[in-house]
Amino acid sequence: MNTRKTTAAINGTILVLLSVAVLFGAECKKPSYGIPTSEFRISKVKVYSGSLVRVIDGDTVVMSMVLTDRLYTIETLRILGLDTPELRGKHRKEGLLAKDKAAQWLKEDGWAYYVVTRWKRGKYGRLLADVHRVKQGKVESFAVYMSRYETR
Repeated sequence: MNTRKTTAAINGTILVLLSVAVLFGAECKKPSYGIPTSEFRISKVKVYSGSLVRVIDGDTVVMSMVLTDRLYTIETLRILGLDTPELRGKHRKEGLLAKDKAAQWLKEDGWAYYVVTRWKRGKYGRLLADVHRVKQGKVESFAVYMSRYETR
C-alpha cells in the first residue's frame, strides 16, 4: 500500500475514534483557556487538546498542547501525510498560499483542536502528528483540508 493510502486510512481511523470519543464523552476537563482536553490511548497514539501558537508553513505548525491539568508543552509539529510548497525557492507564491490557508483553518473560532501523535520525531526534530478539530460532533482533519495545496 502506498504512503498516501496508508495515511488516509490512518486519518480515517483517527477521525472515527475522535468522533466516538466526543460523542460518548471522553474524559474532558476544562483548562484555563477554555479548550476541553482529552487524553486516551489508541494503540500507542495519544490525543491532546491544543491551541495554535503560530504557523511556520503549510505542513509545519507550532501548537501548545495540554498534557495534564497542570502540564503544558509547546511543540513544533510536522503534519503527517502533507508536503506543501516551501516558502523559499521557485514555488514561494504557492507556499505562502498554503501557509495562509493553514492559518485560516487553525484560527477559526468555536472549534476544539486536538493533536494526535505517537511522540516520534522527524528528521529536523519536529514532532510528527495530525491535527483535528471538533465542533458539535463534527470532526475535520487538517491533513485532508491541506491536501489540496500539496506539491505532489
